[in-house]
This record gives sequence, structure tokens and C-alpha cells, in this order.
Amino acid sequence: MDSRGWLDDEDGKAYFNKTRDLKAQDPEEFTTFCAEYCFDGEEAFSLEGNNKFNKILIAE
Repeated sequence: MDSRGWLDDEDGKAYFNKTRDLKAQDPEEFTTFCAEYCFDGEEAFSLEGNNKFNKILIAE
């Protein structure tokens, strides 16, 4: 990271991949980490929370 707070994309991905490798031993922790620090939309929505919204009504 430079003085402006900018981080090279490749360096950032390498850091998170190293952390993911450490968390891969525990599937639940790995899934949570990947959802919180996601690389794409699929990972972002990999966890489905318990919410009070009516999913069927929202889908209509």
C-alpha cells in the first residue's frame, strides 16, 4: 500500500488468497471469509442469511 492508501490489485489478491488457504481447513469459516472478502458476486451471495423478508413476494 502506498502513502495514498492505494493497493495493487495483484498484491491484494495474493494477500487474500494466502488467508483463504489458511482458512480452507474449516469449511464454514472459509465460506464466511469468502463471502465477506469476495472476488465476485457469486462469493458475495454464497451465504444466505436468516431474514424476515418474504422472498417469494420480493421475487414477484
